Amino acid sequence: MAAQTPHGEPQFTENQPRHTRRDLTRGVGCTVRGVLSFNVESMQAAAAAPVRVVERITYLPAEGEPVSAGLGFDWDAQPLEVASPIRRIASYKGQKNYAGLWWCATTNRHVAYESWVERDFVISADHDRAVVGMAAQPFRLDFVIDGEACSHVPDFFLRYDDGRGDVVDVRPDALIGPGDRVVFGETARVCEQVGWSYRRVGELPPVRLSNLRWLAGYRHRRVLDVDVGRELVTMVRGSGQVSIGELASRVGHPVAVLPSLFHLLWTHALQTRLDDLLLSTESMVTENLCHGR
Repeated sequence: MAAQTPHGEPQFTENQPRHTRRDLTRGVGCTVRGVLSFNVESMQAAAAAPVRVVERITYLPAEGEPVSAGLGFDWDAQPLEVASPIRRIASYKGQKNYAGLWWCATTNRHVAYESWVERDFVISADHDRAVVGMAAQPFRLDFVIDGEACSHVPDFFLRYDDGRGDVVDVRPDALIGPGDRVVFGETARVCEQVGWSYRRVGELPPVRLSNLRWLAGYRHRRVLDVDVGRELVTMVRGSGQVSIGELASRVGHPVAVLPSLFHLLWTHALQTRLDDLLLSTESMVTENLCHGR
């Protein structure tokens, strides 16, 4: 976040902002985690500021030189799901937000996050079987607001199994200011123009989040005993639905069986209710008939 000096000039605690403005002494100046403090005049100016043409999109391929071009470029054909981060995520002693790396089972590589909320979104995306690729800090948008040059780096780019690209900004509702709305709105228009979808997401519902965090501990394929997994699927298929506790005790010792069962729930080979009930031995498990299609 940014602080104000006695003279009202912004001071940054992080040196690589997510969205910036060349003249930060008025209007919408933003830092890595949000918008600078506003006075009444700047808030009114931000709300009324006309958003003009986005000039360029820039990204760093996994290999090779940076690519920077206007909106007429065939951006939807670019593999942004494997892009290198366009900006470094800051990490330092005393930092208020928690940055880190998530090992993504979908891509078999690490994805960076800047907060617990971002990490939780990455967990959810990793669990989404339609997602086949994911990159953090995937590109930078350079555009003009109220006649002044600005830039914004979205949080994530997702690629789906049908080829769609999805750009995501992660920000809880309570942390969105007037300047963020302008920037997010412009980002949405740009994404639509180049063929990507765009969304801003906040915190996940607590029950679903708790369940996904638990299952994520079993996301790596190494926890799966193939023979146990096959027996679990066969038993569920024959019974229609079975509780987690009964299923584990039927197949073998629960300590040996549950890791494979949780892995199959993570990969969607088996399914249970994750949105409204916390996982327990009473959770009912069914076969996912759409798995593998």
